[in-house]
Amino acid sequence: MKIKIVDPIPETLLEAMRAIGYSLETSFADVIDNSITAKATSIKISFQDSRLGKPYIAILDDGVGMNEEMLVEAMRHGSSHASIKRDAKDLGRFGLGLKTASQSQSRVLTVITIEKATGLVAAARWDLDFLKKQETWSLQLLENQDLGAEEFGLPQKEIEELFLKKHGTLIIWQKLDRLIATLKNDKNDLAQRIMTTSHHLGLVFHRFICAQLEIKINGVKIESIDPFLEKQKVMPWELGEETIKVNYDSINNCEVTIKAYILPSLSRLSEADLSSLSGQEGLRKGQGFYIYRANRLVVWGTWFKLVKQEELSKLARIKVDIPNSMDHLWSLDIKKSTAYPPEIIKERLKSVITKITEKSKRVITYNGRPTIEINSLWTHIHCNEQSFRFEVNRKHPILDALKQKLSDNDAGKLEAYLISLEAAMPYSSIYSMMAADKKSNLKNDRSVSDILIILAEDLIRNFKSQGLTDLEALMKILEMEPFSILEDARKFIQDKINVIKS
Repeated sequence: MKIKIVDPIPETLLEAMRAIGYSLETSFADVIDNSITAKATSIKISFQDSRLGKPYIAILDDGVGMNEEMLVEAMRHGSSHASIKRDAKDLGRFGLGLKTASQSQSRVLTVITIEKATGLVAAARWDLDFLKKQETWSLQLLENQDLGAEEFGLPQKEIEELFLKKHGTLIIWQKLDRLIATLKNDKNDLAQRIMTTSHHLGLVFHRFICAQLEIKINGVKIESIDPFLEKQKVMPWELGEETIKVNYDSINNCEVTIKAYILPSLSRLSEADLSSLSGQEGLRKGQGFYIYRANRLVVWGTWFKLVKQEELSKLARIKVDIPNSMDHLWSLDIKKSTAYPPEIIKERLKSVITKITEKSKRVITYNGRPTIEINSLWTHIHCNEQSFRFEVNRKHPILDALKQKLSDNDAGKLEAYLISLEAAMPYSSIYSMMAADKKSNLKNDRSVSDILIILAEDLIRNFKSQGLTDLEALMKILEMEPFSILEDARKFIQDKINVIKS
């Protein structure tokens, strides 16, 4: 047997790797992973479009930096093996992220770094056009005087800012061919395209941002986007936490933590909360599992084909925390944007899905009060597996009291009107608006409240004539639509209850 070393052609291999499928969002996220691993507390993304000169994107952090030896290794494609045991906080995977993410958007990657321990400066550069000429893996190591040289065209204001920090790393993308090619007009669209990444980054790194990490894009601070609203005024409904111990070989084991949530009903969410949760794809696309690897969100908005995404389960979200030691079991890809649960825990996830999706349906159906039996104005009729309808609840106390006061002729006319009302129910329009995450604006003005108060007083008299006490009548009315869903009417009833109890 003979052995012959066959080195890949740099240009061919790198052009192929550029097509792995990075978006601008995932490219930024992969670079930010390195900054977080380097203990950065501040990350700044800056850019220049062609109105001010040659376009570039710069990512600057205040991490611990690297010396030249460390930098050369970091610039190596495949600088670390995926099977190597990592620090629990290490966000890396294959040792490719910095290079593949950067080169997916640009032809020139320059890294300038200042090591915190020594204050020494190191700089290195991958230039795809230079590699094409050299036909070898020729990494350019830049000296201090090269940083200001016209031939490299490096943005001096970004370099000056790095030197003011005294430690950290500056990553510069030049010749933005892939990115510019997706824009209609790089003079106007580049800024807009880069700013659209803020929602993605605010979501992916929301735990780090809450823990004092600051990320800015051209001076604009990226806000944390918590997909579970855990610290908001309107809290989610937590369904408990479970820890699964996974033994994935004869020696190693780890823990996976699962926590299920039901978001508040749409009527209880503010416009800001709804916009934050929905993003560009809507609440329905946001339902499902949220997989965190070392606190970094890697996959979200999927049930992993264990169940279908449905309108009535769109408030269901399950947080899953996995350690980076399980990467191989979850089939985590290079971009850290695709993963799939291993068989060893899939069955446990299925049992959680069944519970949470059913509760989500109840929250949507009963407007956020799944544990209270409401005397509804409407009755859901289940016709068969494929069809249903809604009918006015003929046994509702308000309707019952009204019919008692009508003649047989007028009662017949009322029944005909109710049948017409049921037949003309705009199901398609309601579904369309709910699917678009639009909230129902329940009418709650003064005139409606006054009418309901008159109705409530009439019902109290009617219930008392049947032998109920004032308190029993009020409690019965409180669990009756529309009093249960309109704030002023509910407050009127509750105030009367409080007076009696006091």
